[in-house]
This record gives sequence, C-alpha cells and structure tokens, in this order.
Amino acid sequence: MKEPRWLEWARSQIGVHEVAGDGDNPQIIRYFQLSGLTGAPFMDDETPWCAAFVGAALSQTGLSGTHSAAAMSYLKWTEGKSVELPILGAVAVLRRDPPKPGLGHVGFVVGADKFQVALLGGNQSDAVCIRKFMRARVAAFMWPKSELVHSEWLDPPLEKSVTSGGSVV
Repeated sequence: MKEPRWLEWARSQIGVHEVAGDGDNPQIIRYFQLSGLTGAPFMDDETPWCAAFVGAALSQTGLSGTHSAAAMSYLKWTEGKSVELPILGAVAVLRRDPPKPGLGHVGFVVGADKFQVALLGGNQSDAVCIRKFMRARVAAFMWPKSELVHSEWLDPPLEKSVTSGGSVV
C-alpha cells in the first residue's frame, strides 16, 4: 500500500537520534531549519524537537507545518483539519501524561486500536522511531486540508511488534 508522501519521508529518518554529551546531531538541527525554526534555542538536539520533525516532514514534501516548536500548535494548524478517526499519516497531537498545560507531543499515525495509537515521531526516546501511546492522550488527529484521504489509510491496524512508551521530551 502506498503511504502519504510525508510519512514515506518520515520513515526514511527512522534511526536518527540525539548525540550524547556535548555533540549535536546535525540532522536534528536540520529539522528545526526545515520547519522554519532557526537561531537560539533551536541549535542543539537537547531542545524538544517532535514538532520540528513533523514540520520538516511536511515541508520536505511540499506542505506547510505550523512553524512552531510547540507540539500543541498543531491543534490550531491552519493548513490542517481535525478528523475523527486515525488515518495513516495523520498528525496526532497528544497531551502530556501527567498533564502539563501547553505541553504535549506530536507524531504521525502508523497504527491504532481501541486503546493505543502508534506514532512515527521525533524525540521519542531521543530518536526518530515508532512508539505506542495510550489513545486517551490524543487531543486531536489532524489531516492536511489540501490532501485526499485514500480509503486504505483509514483506521490503520496496530502492529503488535511496536514498542510501548519511551520517554518523550
């Protein structure tokens, strides 16, 4: 099955990870640049970068993100619209657990069931990877307004092999 082009690009980034210590991964710095975020504090891989990763994937494929480092900015994404069900490649906006006002996480839907959603995202355990999260944490599923939804992308199944949890900064 063909996937949304931004999800294909995001998959090509799986394995990119933060550099321990004083170094920084230049690819993570590039995510900030591609998403329209430059200068301090967007010059190291210690700065939360999940929204930058989503913005980079969208921009690399001809779409526009929110140009914000805040994950919750995707709730007000002017180029996106809220959708009821998970769609393969949709942007999932998650609340923090425990809740912290204004803070969240964002990634691309790659699977879901009644209780969990699998996201391909950045800054998940300090890397680009796929992780499962409780579906109750989802504040919204967002879809690019300019893009058609293919029926085979609706409600993608959750693969059992996907790891649960992991730290999200």
